[in-house]
Amino acid sequence: MSVQSFSTSNALVPQQWSEGLEAEVLKKISWTGFIGKRSDALVQMKDTLTNEPGDTETIGLRMQLNSKPKSSSDALENNEQSLTLYNMSYTIDEVVDAVRFKNVIDRQRINFDMRDEAKAALADQLSNAWDTSLFAQLAGAVHLTGTFAGNNTAVDPQTVAVAGTPGHFISADGTSQATRVQGDENLVAADTFTLDLLDIAVENAKTFSPAIRPARIEGFGRPMYVCFIHPHQTSQLRAEGTLWDDLQRAAMSGGKVDDNPLLTGALGVYNDVLLVESTRVPQGVNSSTSVAVSGTRRAIFCGAQSAVMGWGRLGGSPRRFRWVEKQFDYDREYGVAAGFLGGIKTCNYNSKPFATIVISSYANASQPAS
Repeated sequence: MSVQSFSTSNALVPQQWSEGLEAEVLKKISWTGFIGKRSDALVQMKDTLTNEPGDTETIGLRMQLNSKPKSSSDALENNEQSLTLYNMSYTIDEVVDAVRFKNVIDRQRINFDMRDEAKAALADQLSNAWDTSLFAQLAGAVHLTGTFAGNNTAVDPQTVAVAGTPGHFISADGTSQATRVQGDENLVAADTFTLDLLDIAVENAKTFSPAIRPARIEGFGRPMYVCFIHPHQTSQLRAEGTLWDDLQRAAMSGGKVDDNPLLTGALGVYNDVLLVESTRVPQGVNSSTSVAVSGTRRAIFCGAQSAVMGWGRLGGSPRRFRWVEKQFDYDREYGVAAGFLGGIKTCNYNSKPFATIVISSYANASQPAS
């Protein structure tokens, strides 16, 4: 009687590892809960290039008509309006890495599976690159490039602000709209992250043309804005005597204890803005040299369609991720590679951000690391 068996080198096995790798990588990305295919998602996922050839997709935006409708006393002919259309494009490329190890004596010496460890390590590597890319794109961290920028060039909103559209960049340095677009290199210890910066962002978001729409967030009964902040900025918000501290203490005295952010460690909601903490919120950018500015962070205020994330088809395979195993030197060495085709791009139309506002502040550690 013949019994079918599958070795680790069988061509059918790596496909299962591809699926498991994809699930593990996406689970590790901090943006997973904010990604969706609908236009009201914070980050819109695009699968067009998984079915079509090419490495670039162009996305269009139609603006609202800018004059009122006509009445019976108005002539319609020769008074028609023109549609205002903008477009942006994003590009996908390969994001890949590999691990290689001895396949004979090393396996004899250890009591764990190197193949499993390689898969876990590659999942960490790929999720880190993709998570970093999302933050780099949305914050305009132009010092991050390539696979740390989603295979697309980031656009610095600080540069856009100086060019004449300042509302998408807010600096904690200054008290007026004119002074709030100063370079990140000018931030000092007094320029901390405060709730009034969020108030300015919300006001700008609602009054822009087109306005920044709140995004549909799973678990909330209404659309919300989202602001990602660094732990150093969180510490500034929670400092005793701040407005955030006062609001949380008022909630406690009012009996709202079970879901109180001060007790649970969650950041909570302010002015319809969901505050989310991440260590990957990038540093500020020098307005002259485009290098990272130490001691600063760029919080990212986001609405619907802040960015697009696109995937490729990996040589015709419907899977987004690829897992390859290979033997070397008469099977004495073993290697595994994992990767995907993808791209991330902040939505920019008419040379300015579509649904993001960067809030830049001084954000050094509260206590020096020992």
